[in-house]
Amino acid sequence: RHRPDKIQSGILHLYRSSKHPTNPKQEHCFAWIVNANGQYKTKKGSCTVYDGSSTHTHLKETMSYLERFGFSEEKAKFVPFSSKEKWIFKYPHAYPYVECNENGEVRGLPYWNP
Repeated sequence: RHRPDKIQSGILHLYRSSKHPTNPKQEHCFAWIVNANGQYKTKKGSCTVYDGSSTHTHLKETMSYLERFGFSEEKAKFVPFSSKEKWIFKYPHAYPYVECNENGEVRGLPYWNP
């Protein structure tokens, strides 16, 4: 549940469909975002990015970064989570290879199986 009084960090989960002619697959990407406060709303399981009155743009910057790799906002969902370490421990196969730090800098490359 989103609580505006708390810093919301978490995972941005995106997927895309590969364009392989005989064996198309869904490719998933997980990105850890520090402080996504006031930047997301959930709508039918997707993530809609907006700034509102917030000065933070972490979620928006991460979406823009990942769009270069073929991932889109329509196939994205933000999952608030308490810490990156706890996420990795609970979901080791959903490792966040991309991270947006507290300064809004996005680093890393999405990992997917070809």
